[in-house]
Amino acid sequence: MQNGTILTFDSTHTVLNPGQILIQDGIIVQLGETVDLTNIRVEEVVDAEGGLILPGLVNAHTHSPENLQRGVADRLKLEQWLPLIWRDLDQLTPRQNYLAALLGCIEMLKTGVTSVIDHFRAIPQDLDRIEAVVNAYTMAGLRATIAIMIRDRIHPGDLPATRSTSTPLISQSLPELVDICEEAIQRWHAPEKGIQIMLGPSAPHRCTDQLLERMQILSKQYQVGVHTHVDETQVQAEIARQLYGKSAMAHLHDLALLTPDLFIAHGVWIEPTDIPLLAHHGVSVVHNPVSNLRLGSGVAPIPALYTHGVNIALGTDGAASNDSQNLFEVLKWTALLPRITLPEPENWLSARDVLSMAIRGGAVATRSAHRLGSLEVGKQADLIILDTNHYAFQPLHDPYHQLVYCYHGTTVRTVIINGQMVVDNQRIRTFDEGAVYQETAEIVKKLIKGE
Repeated sequence: MQNGTILTFDSTHTVLNPGQILIQDGIIVQLGETVDLTNIRVEEVVDAEGGLILPGLVNAHTHSPENLQRGVADRLKLEQWLPLIWRDLDQLTPRQNYLAALLGCIEMLKTGVTSVIDHFRAIPQDLDRIEAVVNAYTMAGLRATIAIMIRDRIHPGDLPATRSTSTPLISQSLPELVDICEEAIQRWHAPEKGIQIMLGPSAPHRCTDQLLERMQILSKQYQVGVHTHVDETQVQAEIARQLYGKSAMAHLHDLALLTPDLFIAHGVWIEPTDIPLLAHHGVSVVHNPVSNLRLGSGVAPIPALYTHGVNIALGTDGAASNDSQNLFEVLKWTALLPRITLPEPENWLSARDVLSMAIRGGAVATRSAHRLGSLEVGKQADLIILDTNHYAFQPLHDPYHQLVYCYHGTTVRTVIINGQMVVDNQRIRTFDEGAVYQETAEIVKKLIKGE
């Protein structure tokens, strides 16, 4: 790969203009102003002329079934929104889950995402539907972590016990849920092949302590992460106080569940006293600002978390609460929202800080920092090329600033994942996106619109 400007996102934020990258067997083996091709047979040359080359973005929190429900249920809080959206989505067949995941892959790949955490909900949860989304991400070539969402408790202040269908929210026992998680890990957890399984308890207040403690045991046994919602809304923070007499984070600490393998989605209503706890134990927080605004959930204390050294990753959340899977939108909101309450510019996040959250922070949130998150020799070749022949980059003064504040992800020319070209000249190579649009339209007509 040659002729582009390389933003490496290494520890010193090296920029090579122009630079070259040599990839072999999916690994970056050389990187610099020039590479040495002596005794090397080059199979393909990628000309990145006029392009910015950077590591792929990580969408660290979404729910793939929601790709079928974008553009609906406006002006609702989370507690009213959830049963309305998921009434139909919990009824999806494995084939429908497969197509919903592929639909999300289209937008993510074409806007520069190379890795995703899918906090995958299905009620009842089952291996066939999990396998369907594994197959979708494998087909697409998108690196994916499937966090299997499970729950075994209902609080009346959070969700109704049943929806308008006959399927109850709690229909599986703790042993059954544990068996599903173990079987999924044993079948599909293969980070070297681009698929990971995580444990995905829905939220502490939706899980008994027994379930949470069992998740921690499985996490240690199989060396997998735990990904969960915490303090997404004020209602949830109040429920935690009712249940535990303290914050959800403090309760998780009492259960010895705060570890570097715990990844918290949202954290909007984290209490100030929780922040040093999270930093001390190496817990990551996944910030979802667009979804939080869409549902009126609030603004997470990201600058305070960042100042304390908490790893921050970024997520879109599901397409029904965003209503997109475009992480570039998330970048801009992440940079600007704190300025409402922090008047001193020196306390604002920089554009480079925010981009690092979507790249280096995301690599940590997927337990992949040793192989992803920067363009360096020895790391896996997950990278994107953006065309700068676009109004967002004309004139080009500061690529970090303009990526965050000016760009919308619309000129992602090339996406390479594990050394394989998945998007070429803005076209997906791995599957037929038109066929996905056609079949998902039929699903929505029959299942959701009832036609």
